[in-house]
Amino acid sequence: MRLPRLSWLALLLVGCGSATSEPQTIITVEVRSDLLIPGDINQLVFRVFGDPKNSRTYELGPGVGRINKLPASFAVVRDSDEVEKVEVEVRGNQIVSPSSTVEIVSRNVRVAFWPGANRPITIDLALPCAKAACAAGKTCVPGWGCVDPDIDADGVPTARRNGPPCDCNSYFPICVGARWEYRVCPPPRNDCQTKTWHISDWAKIGDSDDDRKWGVAGLDAFVQVRILRTDRSRRWLTSDAEGRRLQWQKDLYYGWPNWEVKTTFFYRPNKLRIDARHVMIGEPWQEMYEEIAVKDATEPLVKHTDEWEVVPVPMDYPPEFLLPLGQPLCHRRRDDNGFATNVATFCFVRGIGKVFEDTANVGFERLLPDYSIPGCPVRSVPK
Repeated sequence: MRLPRLSWLALLLVGCGSATSEPQTIITVEVRSDLLIPGDINQLVFRVFGDPKNSRTYELGPGVGRINKLPASFAVVRDSDEVEKVEVEVRGNQIVSPSSTVEIVSRNVRVAFWPGANRPITIDLALPCAKAACAAGKTCVPGWGCVDPDIDADGVPTARRNGPPCDCNSYFPICVGARWEYRVCPPPRNDCQTKTWHISDWAKIGDSDDDRKWGVAGLDAFVQVRILRTDRSRRWLTSDAEGRRLQWQKDLYYGWPNWEVKTTFFYRPNKLRIDARHVMIGEPWQEMYEEIAVKDATEPLVKHTDEWEVVPVPMDYPPEFLLPLGQPLCHRRRDDNGFATNVATFCFVRGIGKVFEDTANVGFERLLPDYSIPGCPVRSVPK
């Protein structure tokens, strides 16, 4: 069967004029990204499904014949009235060597043509979707997770956002699309940097041999992508039925720039993030877990005993936070792994999440104003 034909305009679209008086039916695709170019991605692949000839590959970064930066625009022209919809795929890759190319991020959009008109759409190759590994037929959409690729007339995914909504009364309101930005200052606190957390999806943890071996396969979990300079990680958090306890189950730490997995951590039964059932100052409790680091065919196991306590607001808590954000809930953790002891204090605010952390020998971090919790009011965070 002959496929309906789709043709192309120029690579970088500078105009949509036609040589004929008949209006063309066009989809103009603007590709954007918050990934580093050429650090995270240095190749762009643009593909139209249904016609194997409609695939183009371009190198990203400085140099002749390359796309120096994004956004960049592409267009697909409909040459047949038989075509009502088209599916477009954009991939951001990292060329590691002449013989090795790694896919870092991709996004598919299935969109209807507007007869006789130019329909603009935007495709974001977003950091939260890096190495997302969606199931067949799904695509990673920032703020939605892995969903069907269809979009509506406004360019919004027709699928519902994955996972439960954020609980705005929680000390850690977590849902897909939530984002926090922190100022991280390691000792001696003169080399501060920005760390960003994205909740990118709500999905079952994978079904690899290691996932099954360490008891996390099939668990429903929030997927967190953490970005700190060239440190990239993907982490899985589960919660109790009431949403008051959050705990880590699995972490992937990536190399940079090609995002290869360096180390995978499993936590058995889990590693606590917050247990908001403990609110009375002076209240202690204990957590015990095993940490398994899978790297280079080795699986060293470390046993942790964590002594937790609800504590008053620490002296170095930002005083400018108290009035606009309200009283925080602060927990102190004394972690003993049999080799060393580490003490950390975490402070949480209802409707926002973690706003402050102070870890011995690691440094402190504080929330920055650029945070977003879907469905929850945004409060003014002092800089």
